[in-house]
Amino acid sequence: MAEDGTEAPQWVLETQAALGAIIRRPKLTPALLQKPPFRFLHDIVTETTKATGFADGLYEGDELQSAKIKVCYIS
Repeated sequence: MAEDGTEAPQWVLETQAALGAIIRRPKLTPALLQKPPFRFLHDIVTETTKATGFADGLYEGDELQSAKIKVCYIS
């Protein structure tokens, strides 16, 4: 259920189930999944890489620092 009391869309529930089995943080709330900020997306990719090795070596330098990530993707 979403934070506002409404039922979360099916894709949100499926995403929570799939990613929740792999990563523990960040919290996969319906609000963040439906309108994800850059930092949230970065944290999901970073945690997935740590847990599974997927995309290991794909990002380096500033791309791995969450404080600089928005600038890296926009540039």
